[in-house]
Amino acid sequence: MVDPSLLLLAIAVLLAVVVGGLRMARAAVLRGGDRRSVALDTDVGVDRRSWALERGWRYAPGPSPMPPDGLEPPGFLAPVEATHVLLGTHDGRTLLISTRSGEYLSPVGGDRVDWRSQTVRLAHRRAAPPLLLVLGGQDATGPFPGLLRRRPDLALVRSPLGLPWLLATPPGQEEAVTTALAHVLHADVPGGVVVQADGESVVVAFPGEGTRAQVVRLLRLAEDVALALERVGAEPSSVEDA
Repeated sequence: MVDPSLLLLAIAVLLAVVVGGLRMARAAVLRGGDRRSVALDTDVGVDRRSWALERGWRYAPGPSPMPPDGLEPPGFLAPVEATHVLLGTHDGRTLLISTRSGEYLSPVGGDRVDWRSQTVRLAHRRAAPPLLLVLGGQDATGPFPGLLRRRPDLALVRSPLGLPWLLATPPGQEEAVTTALAHVLHADVPGGVVVQADGESVVVAFPGEGTRAQVVRLLRLAEDVALALERVGAEPSSVEDA
């Protein structure tokens, strides 16, 4: 007959081995990088699925490969992956919300570094000029210098209205765009936000955790920028007037 105390000891040892193995496996996944561990971010997934049901949007957990949108870190490596994607409409505009992630090569040592960005893309409803905007004043770090190099058609405005932003807009429209964006430039915006508009949509990216409160702030920012640029697009261009 088996001693009950020995049986309990054997069960305890087995459970310890199983739990330890699961912890080691999870740690290995996490060591694989933020890009892969994003799938473990269940809170964001549950919240976005609920949000989709509330608003009638489509939800896709991913990960799915996505083409670059120009807001990736310098030296980023393919592929770019999207997770926790929401697709729908907001105030008559096509809306895409996603968590984008991947790897980039560190400029020091060339190591692979994980990155993650919360992204909101909101379509224009009418013609609007292109734009690049980043919160950071004279500190041209992150993706912004690379974006400017790829857009020689845009003119740079440092610290518009004396505020800590970098702005790039079509030459001749600096004053009109700055005036239209005055309320945005004065708004309480989280540091690290980058805004890009291509005339068809406004994209806002932010390296946050992806909570609904954060994404709602990005959505409001995208909507404010879209409305401001559409007002500029509806007015005669100063270049044309000249």
